[in-house]
Amino acid sequence: MIARNFISIVFVTLLISCSGRKETTIPAEILGKEKMTAILTDIHLVEGAKLGRRIMGDTVLADVYYQKVFEKHEVSQEKFEESFNFYSDHPDIMDKLYDQVIENLNSVEVVSPRWEDKKENQQETDSTAIETDSSAVKQDTTVRKIPKSPFNRKIR
Repeated sequence: MIARNFISIVFVTLLISCSGRKETTIPAEILGKEKMTAILTDIHLVEGAKLGRRIMGDTVLADVYYQKVFEKHEVSQEKFEESFNFYSDHPDIMDKLYDQVIENLNSVEVVSPRWEDKKENQQETDSTAIETDSSAVKQDTTVRKIPKSPFNRKIR
């Protein structure tokens, strides 16, 4: 009888402890979900531009762009970092935020003007190119031996 009561108490305790989650309330000093989503979207656009600039060799402007994002949304970097840390501590909310950020990024099409110019020039070049057979070999081709150069000698 005692064992049966003990098992019943443990079972009821488990049911109560597993009964649903509480909705996490976002403190007043933390940025709201909509504002945070908008800022994260812009920051990821800056990250993409930064990656492109790194490839092109210019990363100096990245910090300026981050500052412009914070100015655009009228938020300090410290407030953003505090909010980001809060959302990072609550992965269920952060996942929902990033689902929206990804949706926002997928709806934005950013095209560099230089890329468009290159694309148009490439299309013109492709349309005027003469098709040649790469397997065709000229009949008059002769193989010549490259003369020895002082730079080609082995050092002993």
